[in-house]
Amino acid sequence: MSDNYIIPIISYLLGAIPSGFLLLKFLHSKDIRDSGSGNVGAMNSYESTGNKSTGIIVFLLDSLKGVAAVLIANEIAPGDTYLLMMAAVFCVLGHNYNIFLKFSGGRGLAPAAGILLIISPIGLFLWCLMYVSSYFVITRNIHAANFAASITAPILLFGMPGELTGTLNQIVINDFTQLKAGYALIAFLIILRHAKPLRDLIKSDENIFNSSDEDN
Repeated sequence: MSDNYIIPIISYLLGAIPSGFLLLKFLHSKDIRDSGSGNVGAMNSYESTGNKSTGIIVFLLDSLKGVAAVLIANEIAPGDTYLLMMAAVFCVLGHNYNIFLKFSGGRGLAPAAGILLIISPIGLFLWCLMYVSSYFVITRNIHAANFAASITAPILLFGMPGELTGTLNQIVINDFTQLKAGYALIAFLIILRHAKPLRDLIKSDENIFNSSDEDN
C-alpha cells in the first residue's frame, strides 16, 4: 500500500484514540459525552470531574498522539513535508471527528500542540501568544480566544521567512510552504470545532442584552 494511504490511516487512528473517554470511563465511571459540553478533550475532562490532574493527563495523552503521528510519518517517509503535514492534519481530524465515538470528539488543541512542538515550535509559540493576547486584551472567554488565535496565528506564520519558521524544529522540513499550509488546515479544523460554543456564547450575550432591555 502506498505511503499516501498508510500515513493518513495510521495518523487518523492515532488521533482517534479517545483518551478522555477511556480515562473517565475507567477511573470515574463516567461517559464524558454525557457530561459538561460533551466534548472528549482535556478541558471537559477537567470540568466533568473537577480534577485538574485528570485534565492534565488527558491533555498530555492527546498531545502524545500528535507527536507519535508526525514521528511515525517521518520514519515512513523521511524528508517528505507533504506526507508529514498530511499526518498532522489527519491526526487532528481523527481526534475531532472520531469514528469510534460516532464522529464526536475533541477540539484539536492538544494533538495540535504535540504536532507543533515537533515540527514548528515557532508556530506553537505564535498560537499561544495570540491566545494570551486575545484572552486578556479582547475577551475573557476561552473559546473565543481559541478561535481568535486559530485565525491570527496562521496569518503571522505565513508572513515569516521559511528559515525562521523552521527554528527549533525536531524534524527536518524541506518545504516551508507546505508546512504553513498544513498549519492553516489544522487551525481550520480547530476553528470548525469552536463554531458551536461561539454560537452559544453569542446567543447567551444576546439573551442577556434583551433581558436588560426588558428590565429597563
